[in-house]
Amino acid sequence: EQEGFIGKHWGHYRNYDLLHFVEGFSNFVCMVNPDKGFLFLEQVKRIKEKYPANRTKISQSSIITMIYGELKRIDCSASTRRKYLNETYGKQSLQDLTEENLLELLDRLKSTEAVYDLTNK
Repeated sequence: EQEGFIGKHWGHYRNYDLLHFVEGFSNFVCMVNPDKGFLFLEQVKRIKEKYPANRTKISQSSIITMIYGELKRIDCSASTRRKYLNETYGKQSLQDLTEENLLELLDRLKSTEAVYDLTNK
């Protein structure tokens, strides 16, 4: 609710599809436990208002900018970044990655999955 759903996932649901999944899950919870489900549905409503699904998708350059910010945060050198990209994706630069790969990398950097690989090579 605080950051939106770009770059977030739950299982194989990502970005705007995630909102639809969460809404469906909230409806299910509402059937099983109406009090808790109602709270979830209210939260989904707030998220929909704050992050409307008809917004323009986030641009690839914006995702790359966020990744560079995360890389700077963990003090990752350019050579380490290139080595990681080559070993993980078979690519030399962030610009060569697909949008899906970029979002996956951003997700990993935020959850520290890739941080160990990038800082310990």
